[in-house]
Amino acid sequence: MISVHLYGAPDACYFTPTNCANASLATIAAQVAQQENKLLFVGEYGGASPTFTGPSDEDQKFPVAMLEIQAENFQQAGAFRLSAIWF
Repeated sequence: MISVHLYGAPDACYFTPTNCANASLATIAAQVAQQENKLLFVGEYGGASPTFTGPSDEDQKFPVAMLEIQAENFQQAGAFRLSAIWF
């Protein structure tokens, strides 16, 4: 198993279809894990810490995008199978 931690910065692109460093890291990690015949575990990921009113819609973009990438990779029989959200 290969494990990485990814965090969204306030100005991060949150895995939009543009050339994003965070998206590139997740994609590259999944490709390396696949090549090594290992699973990818994103051991921690998250955005800004929630306030007493909960995370804003903007704060939820990164975690939602991470789950979407994981689900898509799983459907394609990729290596990205496990993740754990962390705020």
